[in-house]
Amino acid sequence: MDFNSSFIQYDYWLVKFEYLRWLFDRKFRHVIVDSGIQDIKDGKHYSKTFLMQYGYKAKYFTEIFDEKIWFVSPDYPCEKQWRGEESIFERMINTVKIAKFMKQKFPEVNWLFVLQGGGALDYLKCSELYKKANIDLARIGLGTVCKAKGRNRIFYATNIVRKLYPNAYIHAFGLTMRYIE
Repeated sequence: MDFNSSFIQYDYWLVKFEYLRWLFDRKFRHVIVDSGIQDIKDGKHYSKTFLMQYGYKAKYFTEIFDEKIWFVSPDYPCEKQWRGEESIFERMINTVKIAKFMKQKFPEVNWLFVLQGGGALDYLKCSELYKKANIDLARIGLGTVCKAKGRNRIFYATNIVRKLYPNAYIHAFGLTMRYIE
């Protein structure tokens, strides 16, 4: 039995960038493509080569799949193991800078921009950075809730973002099964 014939078809997917080619062999209603943090050069910044490659592939796949596919703008997670000595605010600034670059360079892509922060109030700060950059947040990825411990922290953060953007699509990254309701 080959891989394709044994593969379960799902309506909704979250796919890593490196697996984009699999989409041609699958049936789905909607997919979100994550850029992946593994491509941050030296643990600090994305290379210009990666950003351009990601953007051109996002443009190509958007032309094929239209609204069925959204791409996560490369972001800078704020968890301590990823940020090293950088402050959470520096990570938020870098996330918004990349989002602005991707939006300007590849405006036809269905971007899902990421709100980053270490706590719920940081999402307010990050939101302000997006407003200053003139970026509409109709589709939001809520960063730094990956494997979060503490239901109240997750609910508080998602409630703040929902109040800020009542009509936005919100995707919370990496919630563990314990917190998915």
